[in-house]
Amino acid sequence: MLLIFNLYLLDYYQQHPDEIKTLIFLYWTQSVFIGILTFFELAFSKTSATSVLAPENSMKESFGSRGCMAFFFLFHYGFFHVGYLIFMFIKIDGHIDKHFFLIGVAILGIGLLADFIFKKIQTYGQGINPGKVFFTPYVRIIPMHLAILLPEFLHVSNYTIFIALKISMDILMHFVVSNHYNSRSLSSAP
Repeated sequence: MLLIFNLYLLDYYQQHPDEIKTLIFLYWTQSVFIGILTFFELAFSKTSATSVLAPENSMKESFGSRGCMAFFFLFHYGFFHVGYLIFMFIKIDGHIDKHFFLIGVAILGIGLLADFIFKKIQTYGQGINPGKVFFTPYVRIIPMHLAILLPEFLHVSNYTIFIALKISMDILMHFVVSNHYNSRSLSSAP
């Protein structure tokens, strides 16, 4: 589904190149959704016994330690996205196709929430590796950074770089997160 959605976005961009702003705002919104779900994962999941951050010989921990990490993530990751939002309004030309944007947001929101719930059900009662959960969403920041910096060095459109990196990072993040959840569910198998 992720690959199909990204190929559809690529096709949409080829047919409507003046609406790249819509795609960039969709990517930004998807990153915000992922950040919110990561916050909940960090705040309300117990830490795995094998995690470096786990209390010694105990799966018990307070919400305070998880909550502190979760709120730090929310602030730090959110800070990047506020900066990108300002950059997008100042630097990116074009307009937003509101109809396409709202449909995209609905598809992304429902898909991400369903995937989050499915993975929580699949790994119910297992702890997380908070370091891995904390840093995984930052993979999404790479396309934004590179779309800002690379065009100056490579003399190509920042939109071309953004689209290529967006698809690559979406697929990479999917495999990283799926591998994390699959290894958790396999390690708990009898």
